[in-house]
Amino acid sequence: MDSSYYQMHHFITESTWSGRKLIDQVAKEVNFLLPKGKLTGLIIDESGWVKKGNKSVGVGHQYCGNVGKLSNSQVAVFAALNNGDFSSMVDARLFLPEDWCADSKRCDEAGIPASERTFKTKLQIAYEIVEHQSNQIDFDFLI
Repeated sequence: MDSSYYQMHHFITESTWSGRKLIDQVAKEVNFLLPKGKLTGLIIDESGWVKKGNKSVGVGHQYCGNVGKLSNSQVAVFAALNNGDFSSMVDARLFLPEDWCADSKRCDEAGIPASERTFKTKLQIAYEIVEHQSNQIDFDFLI
């Protein structure tokens, strides 16, 4: 592998930048750039990816909408700002199954911060996204 791969890997996993601050800045800019004069809503949805193995954070035997059944997968909850003709992602949060939250050794190995190890349902995650985004951006309506 070339050195650019390792530089990017280090940037994502080891550097001290805040992913949350970056996501919040994107949400503010998207809100500013969306054309005004139309109703803007926050759309919440989940998505999953089939995964092999058990090392990826949050992977487990769970419902995966992309295949329409229980599967070894990762699942996340997403939010997008939309005003009919234009749409952009503004938030994303990984769903962490109960068995992950209960296994501190596994969480330590995966580098999950202690503050993120509390089990939350997808509905609770969606609510947190709506609450957080309502403090970040001005939108007219929630879908």
